Amino acid sequence: IFNALNIILPTFRQYDGLAYPIRLLIKVLRGNLFFSEQIAVSLKDEIQLVKEYLQLRLLGNPEWIRIIWELPPEIPDAWKIPSMSVQIPVENAVKYAFDPENEEACIHIRIIEKQGSLFIAIEDNGIGLTADMQNRQEEQGTGYGLKILRQTIDILNSRNKNKMNFIIQDRNLLEPGGHGTLVSLVVPLDYTFDL
Repeated sequence: IFNALNIILPTFRQYDGLAYPIRLLIKVLRGNLFFSEQIAVSLKDEIQLVKEYLQLRLLGNPEWIRIIWELPPEIPDAWKIPSMSVQIPVENAVKYAFDPENEEACIHIRIIEKQGSLFIAIEDNGIGLTADMQNRQEEQGTGYGLKILRQTIDILNSRNKNKMNFIIQDRNLLEPGGHGTLVSLVVPLDYTFDL
């Protein structure tokens, strides 16, 4: 697929506006393929992949979902997370959480380091977890991404003294009047990803 896309890319250069989306598509596809074969990746690389995915996904309507990134000023290369652990929740939020007419759609990605752990939160103000699951069934979503991510974390936790935590919560159960979904991941900095 990559070779075919790279072959036809020069053809698209003659059409204003098509070369960039094709190049971005190639980068996202390559990143997803590479990351899906890894147990763990650097947090910095995962963030870059998610940013490219969001650029591609929101290409036609960049104002549809407001994306808020709250990141540490410096992200060391040594900070590792399970592969696709930010990408999958963000992709699910974009795909399932929002009605196309929602003018307040927002995804907030927060990453902080404290007390020897990385705290990652992906929060949306969409329809919430219960309605989200119903949307997936109607749209025939597979749910494999989250399932594989949970299985990977379970296997890795069985080999680590300090456990990683991965929780998905409906925000209306967390706060009165809240809506949307909160995905939380806590990764100890001394965590080992060796199998």
